[in-house]
Amino acid sequence: MALDTVDADQAGRRQMLERIRGHQLAAMLHSAAWLELSDRIDPGDVTIEDLSAMVGVSARPLRRLLRGLAAHGVFDLSSGDIVRNNAQSRWLSRTTPGSLQAAAKYWSLPVCWTAWGDLRDALREDRNSFEVRHSQSFFSYLDENPAESQVFDQFMSASPDDRHAAVVAALALDDGVLVVDVGGGDGTLLAAILDANPSVRGLLVDRPAVIAQPHQRLGRFNSRCTALAGDFQKEVPVGDVYILSQIVHDWNDEEVTQLFQNCVDAMNPGGRVVVVERRMGSISEPGDTLNYLSDLEMLTLLPGWERTDEEYAALAEASGLKLTRITGTASPFALFELCKPA
Repeated sequence: MALDTVDADQAGRRQMLERIRGHQLAAMLHSAAWLELSDRIDPGDVTIEDLSAMVGVSARPLRRLLRGLAAHGVFDLSSGDIVRNNAQSRWLSRTTPGSLQAAAKYWSLPVCWTAWGDLRDALREDRNSFEVRHSQSFFSYLDENPAESQVFDQFMSASPDDRHAAVVAALALDDGVLVVDVGGGDGTLLAAILDANPSVRGLLVDRPAVIAQPHQRLGRFNSRCTALAGDFQKEVPVGDVYILSQIVHDWNDEEVTQLFQNCVDAMNPGGRVVVVERRMGSISEPGDTLNYLSDLEMLTLLPGWERTDEEYAALAEASGLKLTRITGTASPFALFELCKPA
């Protein structure tokens, strides 16, 4: 066997080994995020001893963590046990625009971690592994565990895929329309829409436990925005434009069809549904690899999945709607616009 073939084989084996051990690197990053190391280090540099006192851990294991992360390009270490941020570690600071700190915290929640660990059960049962383990839905669990629910809301608000700004830039709205953000969480996306469209009115709809929380982002829009608690699987309020952002992938086809039909029943003449989701490619043209991690996350946590254009068209038709337009954005998400047929 030629030497270059052996080298290529070994490089491929090393790459596979790093992928197999990816959960270990993830755990290291999660620990750095929860300790908020990047925030403590800014704006300059600090000794590991001082950093350990700031975050309340022992210096010796912290040095080992930072040494391991630095070996993977996260943080810089220099003689004298001096640690400083670099281009990678800054993404773990909550003050960095587009920060990934909330994402790292969310994906390291025990319920998320164990759901991925139970992926084999999901494959055997053809049912999301969270429900196999907990005998309840993910969202009912969040309602009963407010601390973890808050981490989830922060993750959705931070949008590691730059969803909010990209959606606002791609979304065309007529003056004076009522936008209903269905399952809109803390209102981050709706606030961005209202900020960019001064004549538009807004209505946030979500579970009672979510609506009961303070919605600070919507406070300055009190004159043209309200929040309403309800079960959108049963009904939605009257509106003109229904925004379904990263909620359709949570549900199976039957549940999505019911949600779309609820929107059809409630929408004003000329209304539309705008689904904001990842656009899954074909097997021959797979597209963004992160789409497939998101799809499998649905398999671990929820009944739904990421869908193709054809699947959205079929769901729209089953609900008395028609998929009329697909608009790409500057993020991994697309806008799927559904209207009543003429």
